[in-house]
Amino acid sequence: ISDLAEMNDLFESIQHLHFLDRNITTVWGELSNIFSDKDSESLISSGGVRSLNFNCSKLDFHSLRSLCLALEHPSCNVDTISLNLCGLGDSNASNILSLATFRGLRSISLANNPNLTGNAIASFISSSVVKLDINGCLIGNHILRVAQALQFHSPPLQYLNLQSNSIGTGPIHSLVMSLQNLTELSVLILKDNNLGRDGILEIVEMCSHLPQLSTLDLRKNGISSTDPIIEEIRARLSHVKWLYI
Repeated sequence: ISDLAEMNDLFESIQHLHFLDRNITTVWGELSNIFSDKDSESLISSGGVRSLNFNCSKLDFHSLRSLCLALEHPSCNVDTISLNLCGLGDSNASNILSLATFRGLRSISLANNPNLTGNAIASFISSSVVKLDINGCLIGNHILRVAQALQFHSPPLQYLNLQSNSIGTGPIHSLVMSLQNLTELSVLILKDNNLGRDGILEIVEMCSHLPQLSTLDLRKNGISSTDPIIEEIRARLSHVKWLYI
């Protein structure tokens, strides 16, 4: 497929076949084009589609609302969605997402949507998601709301990417208190968050109580590579197989 037009033609040609054999499991492309008619919305909510990739889509009210309705449909089996670089930070998008309920999603990527509100992020966290990527969403301004959602999340997250979120500018203790409840967490990415020495030490103390943690990324948080505290951190987190400081 060489361009978006060809992708749309292909999508239109196969969407009705889907209802016969249910072999289509992935939908990708421009969100507003996919939701240009009711057939596309029905395709996603019908039960066969498992994965959606709408990265870099130009959002509008209709397409985002249609997406939420499709995902909330009782027959929808979508468990993976990617909405990176979709401009989800505007007020209309955040309001729609804040009111949505996503029960079946297990893997969600919302990377590089700065200014996405805490309530909108919480609507995803409060689902069944076990893998969450909110890299570059600047949640520092909404850290209390995000921390609250994480604290009561079930099942526990296994993968959490919080890179480049200016977390160090907010009340980091609230986030740490919620993260310590994620006992199944295997991967935690906190790179480039202005945590500083004190913030990193608080994170390390929390991570020492996460037995399943295998990957922790704390790079670009204000600690020099020659700082003697690094060896202490490595000793404290000996159970973490891949530790980046």
